[in-house]
Amino acid sequence: MNDKRKLNPTEALYEWFKRIQVPHDEIGGFAVCPYSKSVRHLDLIEISLSDLVLPKLEAINKILVYRVEDEATAEQMEQKCQELSNKDIILLADHKDRNTYINGIQTNNGYYNFILCQPVGELNDARRKLLKTKYYDYWDKEYMKEIFGEYYGMLD
Repeated sequence: MNDKRKLNPTEALYEWFKRIQVPHDEIGGFAVCPYSKSVRHLDLIEISLSDLVLPKLEAINKILVYRVEDEATAEQMEQKCQELSNKDIILLADHKDRNTYINGIQTNNGYYNFILCQPVGELNDARRKLLKTKYYDYWDKEYMKEIFGEYYGMLD
């Protein structure tokens, strides 16, 4: 996704959220993240990966986004997210150099390393609704397993 423009982290975050709200024929007319339109404000916190701690559930207004240093690898970010996620809050890594796709449509932001924190209940409610549609028919099974994590196969 990187192009010639140099965006600051906040600009990149809002540009990414705007992009994942656009419906695509390649994914059945769905947006990459169909529920992202319900997010009106994004809280962005810059922190080093080593200093990252699990936020309190009440501190998350729909979604909380951490920007971690550019030097962090995708593997380090994934490990930290798995380490910190619990039954109430899930952390999902979006590494700037790890391009991910749903049926050819890029899902990652491509600018900065972000970690998204969301309440598990709200996220899984949205996933259950989408499971009743054809939305996940366009997903590669391995990517779906990665994103769903321990909840893969448990929501239908």
